[in-house]
Amino acid sequence: MKEMRKSGLSFPGRRFRERFAGVFRAACIGGAGAVMMAAACPAAGQNGGGPDSSLRGVPRTEGAEQTQHRWRVAEAVVADRTTGLPLSYASVYLNDGRRGTVTNRQGEFAIRIADGDESLAVSYVGYEKRTVPIDRLTDTVWLRPMTFEIETITVIPADKLTERLFKRYEELYRRGRLVPRHEERYRYYYRQTTQTDGEYNEVMEAFFNAAARFSVRDLRYAAGRYAKLEPERGEYLFTFTNFFTNSYILPFVPNPRLCDVRIADIIFPYRNTYRRFYTTSAAVLTDSRGERIYKLTFKRKPEVWRSISECSLYIDPETLFIHRCEGEIRRLEYFDISNNLPISKIDVRFSITYREQEGIPVVETVHAYGEGFRDMNDLHTGDVNAVLFNVGPSEAGGTELGGDDFLLRQITSDGYDAAEWEDIEIIKRTPLEERAMRMFEKKNLFRTY
Repeated sequence: MKEMRKSGLSFPGRRFRERFAGVFRAACIGGAGAVMMAAACPAAGQNGGGPDSSLRGVPRTEGAEQTQHRWRVAEAVVADRTTGLPLSYASVYLNDGRRGTVTNRQGEFAIRIADGDESLAVSYVGYEKRTVPIDRLTDTVWLRPMTFEIETITVIPADKLTERLFKRYEELYRRGRLVPRHEERYRYYYRQTTQTDGEYNEVMEAFFNAAARFSVRDLRYAAGRYAKLEPERGEYLFTFTNFFTNSYILPFVPNPRLCDVRIADIIFPYRNTYRRFYTTSAAVLTDSRGERIYKLTFKRKPEVWRSISECSLYIDPETLFIHRCEGEIRRLEYFDISNNLPISKIDVRFSITYREQEGIPVVETVHAYGEGFRDMNDLHTGDVNAVLFNVGPSEAGGTELGGDDFLLRQITSDGYDAAEWEDIEIIKRTPLEERAMRMFEKKNLFRTY
């Protein structure tokens, strides 16, 4: 099989359950499944269940917690009230704010609730947040999109807003607030799936410890698993063994002199040159309570043909806190590892959701999705879908990652024990993903490569 690099995937080991049991106890429920943007900037940037659980994939709690709580499962779909379309990777948290999950690719979620839990907070940046009493939860949670206010756009010049944003984050870089001396680290769960011509042929799951202010960086591998189908004669199957490095994406860089940023291959907004490559526009969104959010968009200029990141930032008007970044990296090249020749160019869409910590964005979720053809004369299509989800604070530790295909190498060295992964489902799987996982297990495709 020809493999493509500049993309990512995962397997666990025998010491996994003891070393990382805390990951499962703190993890939330849910399922879903890229090319490295070399822009890591050091200056920038759950649920438990008792033994009577009937939901496969739910992490089990231990000891007193099993006897103190009676667990049940709440499930629903989060969708756009106007269009009826599901909202992928929306945030869902219980009333205490400490336990939560995100919806999957089809907008579905499943979350364990205890007797004392009263409500679910459901949110998606750009939509009105809803709090739903658990006893009134229906099959669908409808979110209403915020209103686009045309009359106010003229009073928000895009370049002025852009300069304010760059200046604000440059101040944070200079003061060292994005990387404090003892920065808190977080546990991240990663899932990636690949389809060739619509059929799943690859899956990776992994746990990481990472610094996460403004961007995910300094990753430490904890455990993972990886499976792939082998091609039959005359068959071509896409694999993306390093796609998870898209999780390093920075929305923009205030000043490259303050960061360790390599930008030779991909253009993205940064202060000194954004006018050369981008046009900018600004809009105001408002909800029924009159709360507002700015949307700042960077679009490539028509004459730019290199690989470039286009994005929209959703920004708090008062604090300039970035709540969400949505974008696309155009014209990324993938290579056949065997001869280092380019096979295809694809566009990768991405979204990053942040939560606030001391006024600084901490990465909550990174989603990346890529699609494309193998080459101009080949009709085989490949789709890769990945999500990285913050499951809570962690201790420092794990194995430092670095280099091409390094995640797969770590998975290989760690080995695979099926029992250790039997009950792990941080994000609810879609029916197609469930079917693929059963096939991978049945064919014993989770193994050491």
